[in-house]
Amino acid sequence: MSTERTQPTGGDDLPTFDEMFPGKYLSGQDVRNAGDNVEAIICSLRQEEMMDRKTSKLVRKWVAYFDVFEKGYVMNVTNGKVLRNAYGSATKEWIGRPIVLTAPDVDTFGETKPTIRFALPKAKAKVKAVRDAG
Repeated sequence: MSTERTQPTGGDDLPTFDEMFPGKYLSGQDVRNAGDNVEAIICSLRQEEMMDRKTSKLVRKWVAYFDVFEKGYVMNVTNGKVLRNAYGSATKEWIGRPIVLTAPDVDTFGETKPTIRFALPKAKAKVKAVRDAG
């Protein structure tokens, strides 16, 4: 048996925590890693079974999928209201619509972490008009 100790290693070849333990669904850290304000198109909405964090019971929740991410986002009321206010209550009207995903730090489940929030994209025509006026 060898008594030689393994020397510490490190460097650019080691994964981040999120790469080491990727989640099934889109997280605030995934959005943050992709940039400050990620413009996306809503591609689909699906109901999926998952474990509820509060009750530890199997539940069905709505998941939104976007053109710029492979993982889906588990919808919540806060972001659902952003979509309803922008695109109406008929969720079929949300498909194909643009949205901006941000990831501010929010206190959730007893810890502060980046949490996905939706925002509406700024109209490019309005931005151009303001630039032309200035």
